[in-house]
Amino acid sequence: MSNLKVSLIMCTIGRTDDVHKFIESLNNQTYNNFELIIVDQNEDNRVSDILNLFSEIKEKTIHIKSEKGLSKARNVGLKYITGDIYAFPDDDCLYGNDILLNVNNFFEHNSNYHVYSTNTCDPDNNNFSLIPTPTGNIEFDRNKLQGCSFTLFLKREENLIYFDERMGVGSGFIWGSAEENDYLYRYLDNMKLGYFDKDVFIYHPAKENESVDWSRAYYYGGGFAAFRSKHFSKVRILKSTIYLILQIIDALITLKFKKAFFKIGYLLGFLVGLISWKIAIR
Repeated sequence: MSNLKVSLIMCTIGRTDDVHKFIESLNNQTYNNFELIIVDQNEDNRVSDILNLFSEIKEKTIHIKSEKGLSKARNVGLKYITGDIYAFPDDDCLYGNDILLNVNNFFEHNSNYHVYSTNTCDPDNNNFSLIPTPTGNIEFDRNKLQGCSFTLFLKREENLIYFDERMGVGSGFIWGSAEENDYLYRYLDNMKLGYFDKDVFIYHPAKENESVDWSRAYYYGGGFAAFRSKHFSKVRILKSTIYLILQIIDALITLKFKKAFFKIGYLLGFLVGLISWKIAIR
C-alpha cells in the first residue's frame, strides 16, 4: 500500500472557532501522513493559541504569516509544500475522519488521474451544498470543471502552478472569485483528467442558503468574467451573458425574487468585470 504525503494549505483570517474545529478534524484522521501549512493573515496570535492545544498537529504544521488576499496567501503556502498531493481546505470546512485515507487510496489505485474531487454538503443539513454537485461519480477535464478549491486534491508536479493574484477574495480588484476555476483550468492542461467522487464528503457551510448577499454576487460575477475573458472566445462570453439574463427572467417569472436579486448583482459584476479586464490587459 502506498503512503502518499498530503500537503494541506489552509489560509485564514478572522476565524477562531472554525479553525479550531478544522484542526480537531485533522487530529481525528485515520491517515496521518500529512502536513498542515497555515497561511495566517491575522494580526493577533489566535492561530498559535489553537495550535498549542494540538501538540501532534503542531509538529506537522508550518505556520506562516502573510499579507491579506486569498490567492496571494495560497501562493505563499504553495512554496512550502513537500507532499505528493496537495489541497486547499477552507478555514471553515471540516474533514471526515477517513478523508485523507480515501485520498491516498484513490491515487494509489488510479494513477491516470491528476485531480480527485470530493462531494460537499452543509455540516448541519446534507440537503444543502455550497456548490452544485453531480448525482454520480464522473471524470472531468478542463472543458467541464468540477468541484471548488476546498474539495480538490491535486498531484504535485515539478513545475507548480500558482494562482492569479488579481483574482479571488481580498485581491483588491472586482475579480473577487473564480480563482480556483482559473487555477484548475490551467492545471488540467495537456489532457489531464480529474475524478469526482459522490460518496466522499468535505463539510462546508452552505452560506448562499442563509441570505442574499448582493456584494458577494457582484464580486462573484466579476471573477467569473475574468475567468471567461482569460480562456474563452467572445462567442462563449456572449453565450454566458445571455444565459445569465435568461436566469434572471426565469427567476422573476417563477417569483423567486431573492434568486433574481442575486443574479442581477452577478450579471452587473460580470459586465463590469468584462470591461475592466479588457482595460487592465491593454
